[in-house]
Amino acid sequence: MINLIKNLISKYLILIIFISFFDNLSNPINANTVKIVKKINNEIITNLDIEKEYNYLTALNNNLKDLTLDDAYKIAEDSLVREKIKYSEIKKFIDFENIDKKLVEPVIQNIIEKLKLNNRSEFKNYLNSYNLSINDIEKRVKIEVLWNQLIAAKYKDKVNVNEKQ
Repeated sequence: MINLIKNLISKYLILIIFISFFDNLSNPINANTVKIVKKINNEIITNLDIEKEYNYLTALNNNLKDLTLDDAYKIAEDSLVREKIKYSEIKKFIDFENIDKKLVEPVIQNIIEKLKLNNRSEFKNYLNSYNLSINDIEKRVKIEVLWNQLIAAKYKDKVNVNEKQ
């Protein structure tokens, strides 16, 4: 009898492990566990980071919802990799934390207008529905603005603009 009980318990445990294993394979963005997906320089990207990036991208571009979830998560992962690289490079040249928020305000206002929202308060509520905060968006905008400035400063002498053309 004891051997029968031990046998049933071991089969039950194997079944649970088997189901858990295949569940994790079929859903790479599993909210129940945190997994390191990639490492970029000294920064890691987790499945939760990809989920948040997906939320960010879909909040600003609803067309992403038309893709399959796997395709959308791949785009989110690639986007996050690019963002980490940009942030890493920016920090080499600029004190990122001490940049004035006024730098991002025109871009934030443009996003609010593109989403056809009336004000910053509506924008905050909109972001909440995607589990995002205004600080998330401000950081992303700051990275983009600083990245564009860094690239422009680095290559301004190498670009020739013919004003007549």
